[in-house]
Amino acid sequence: MAILKYKYMGKDENYQFNIFINQKACIEFEKENNIDTKKLSYDHYVLLSFIIISMKYENGFFKRKDHEGDRYILLNNSVFLKQLPKIKTKMVANKLALLKDLGYILIFIENNNERYISVNWSLLNKWIGTNKNTHTKHLKKHDVKTYEQVFAFAKKSHRCTEEEAEEMFLTFDIYRYFEGSYDLEDIRSGLIKFITSWKIRK
Repeated sequence: MAILKYKYMGKDENYQFNIFINQKACIEFEKENNIDTKKLSYDHYVLLSFIIISMKYENGFFKRKDHEGDRYILLNNSVFLKQLPKIKTKMVANKLALLKDLGYILIFIENNNERYISVNWSLLNKWIGTNKNTHTKHLKKHDVKTYEQVFAFAKKSHRCTEEEAEEMFLTFDIYRYFEGSYDLEDIRSGLIKFITSWKIRK
């Protein structure tokens, strides 16, 4: 895993993130999806890493929005300018567009100027992994009845297969990885909200 450390020295000296690039996760994702990486530079991976790190530090730093089963955070150019001094800001939009076209990230625009970014759930799963005691497993272990009810709700709501429902729960666990709460009611309510916004991936 490559590690870069940049210090932002602007007026408010508010830089606070290291950059970790999980090269193994990227290579596996690229092989699985037959991605041609010739147009990618190291800057693209730095941007990708920063987006993932930003998802972790969402509380108190970045605005979050769940949209069609994916978790997005608000990342406009000003954020990249302040936090990534080694990246040419004028090129950020083009680099993000390429990452989107190749399937690494998802982007949607709200109110004409608010850019929300998410990371492909499969890549994110490879990047961060999931520990043995995921939130859905924790719910199943301590309240199996509620777990089964929510799982049935997921299948019924989307008329989906067991495999699709399992993918839904896995994606929830991936995003939930960035949050520490293992409160059972919090997990249940979070799952219900997530299932409601979910979009089956074709």
